[in-house]
Amino acid sequence: MLPPYLDPTPVHIYALWHLDQHEENAPNTVYVRARRHAFKRPDLWEPWNDDRIPPVRFVEYFRMSLDGFRWLSDQLRPQLQQDPLQQGDPLSVEAQVAVGLYRLGHGATYVNIGHVFNIGKETADKALGRFVKAVLRVLSNRSVSWPAFDKPKQWASIKDSFERLHGILDLVGAIDGTHIPLAVPPHNEWKGYINRKSWASIVFQCVVDGDSNFCNVSGGGPGSMHDTQVFRRSWLGHSLLGYGPPMIPAEAMLIGDAGYPEHVPILVPYPSVATQENEDFN
Repeated sequence: MLPPYLDPTPVHIYALWHLDQHEENAPNTVYVRARRHAFKRPDLWEPWNDDRIPPVRFVEYFRMSLDGFRWLSDQLRPQLQQDPLQQGDPLSVEAQVAVGLYRLGHGATYVNIGHVFNIGKETADKALGRFVKAVLRVLSNRSVSWPAFDKPKQWASIKDSFERLHGILDLVGAIDGTHIPLAVPPHNEWKGYINRKSWASIVFQCVVDGDSNFCNVSGGGPGSMHDTQVFRRSWLGHSLLGYGPPMIPAEAMLIGDAGYPEHVPILVPYPSVATQENEDFN
């Protein structure tokens, strides 16, 4: 007698017989591998050579104008230029810069970057590494810095940029902290990277001039670290607290929020608003 869940109809009996025959013949079965078909990878996406892309769209892609992109490519060319005779098809300098900017500007995965630029994810990974190293070698000390003390005209230009915006004299920078999302925090210390908004990050301290150009960047601490801690650990903090060499002129000040310490040349809001002037200042 068949089990109750088997229906002894001709269709089911035939199916069981077919399965039995297949099992008996399996050892004698020869499987033939399907023929492989080669395909040509689509051409590399090169928006820097495409006049059809509007300038606004280019800035959305790479967080800078086409002129800025070309300037950056020229600056990094000695570091990123690859031997055209090496194995494979090396990426151009512009392609490596584009991959690096796209990754840093959008936080896209290497798989997505590969789809955008029509390259492999391993190639995208290597391009980003080369780009970051080139930026650090070529631009870190040349672009993100205040003027030298023997450049009074450049300091005056920074002060003028703040005076035009806020009417406050002798400002040479606006200071604040910013959080960079961290996809995979260190396994053993992940709790320390959870910031006050409950997501993992690395915190940086940034100073910009009145035109939003970076003057000083420091940090790299876990996201749970307060802005005051980042400040005290930075070279700028040591300088303004009197523990290191001066980094800004003696009469100059920064502007920041109420989280920064007192008795340093940082202009902060009034702790309590007593007058309309206080409120306007804040």
